Amino acid sequence: MLRLYRTALRLYPGEFRDEYGRELILVLNDRLRGESSATGRLFIWLHALLGILVEAPLEHLRVLAGDLHYALRVVRREKAVTLAGVSMLALGIGAATIGFTLVNGVLLRPLPYASAARLVAIDEFSQADSRQQATVAYPNYLDIRARTRTLDAVGVYVEGTTTVRGSGGAEQIDVTMVDDGVLAALGVRPALESAPASAPPARLAPR
Repeated sequence: MLRLYRTALRLYPGEFRDEYGRELILVLNDRLRGESSATGRLFIWLHALLGILVEAPLEHLRVLAGDLHYALRVVRREKAVTLAGVSMLALGIGAATIGFTLVNGVLLRPLPYASAARLVAIDEFSQADSRQQATVAYPNYLDIRARTRTLDAVGVYVEGTTTVRGSGGAEQIDVTMVDDGVLAALGVRPALESAPASAPPARLAPR
């Protein structure tokens, strides 16, 4: 039981336990020696354990209140250091938030398309130097589209800009010219289709 009481004393803050722990054990031993009946000794044990369960949280609150009071005094006395610390903390939290947002948006969150995990991009590389990279030439794209048995749909797109005119004046926007293979791969349909009679179908989709 004495070992159990010493274990229960660990609920107190470390400083309190180091200063008063030995005295509490001595007081408990004195009370137990002064009680001859088993019922009285059990009551003393229960009273001691209940005292720990009640007083330990209160002692933690007292320590926390003392630490907060000391921190406020330091803040009032060292305003420049406090301002620098708060600024660094705010910058750190902001940088971490931005980093998580980028990673979540680019790497973790799936693309808003059906079967997004199956989408792949195809580029061309030089056999002599793999660092030389370029987009797929259009004749090669036609050959891949005609011969592939691995991909369900193959499309080609070109990014650029175009001018949109309306009642509020002309505005230049970013667009992507895609063929029907891209739309099939993404599982989407354009809101508006328009193409000259003499030219192959092409679609403009704002990016």
